[in-house]
Amino acid sequence: MLGTLYTDTITLSDGVVIHKQSIGVGSGIDADGILGLGPVALTAETLVDEPNTLIPTVIDNLLEQGVIDQHIISYFFLPFEEGEINYGAITFGGIDPDYHTGSEITYK
Repeated sequence: MLGTLYTDTITLSDGVVIHKQSIGVGSGIDADGILGLGPVALTAETLVDEPNTLIPTVIDNLLEQGVIDQHIISYFFLPFEEGEINYGAITFGGIDPDYHTGSEITYK
């Protein structure tokens, strides 16, 4: 896909601001935007003129800028039944204990 790479300041919520975040805008795409939360390796070969350049992701920039302490994103999603409200949360930099019960989480 071809497009344009921009850099901007992103505000996710009070106190969660990412400075100098790269944002890729694809040509011919009619969308509000996509927030890339995957590993930085997925950005390899995405710049035509600089195929070996990796583009720091949202989580990489949050960690580097000291907004979060850990390179972790956790997701909580509560499936809904007909008539109920969709409910979920993304936590940057750790795990929100309000959304996790059970055994301790370990990482490999």
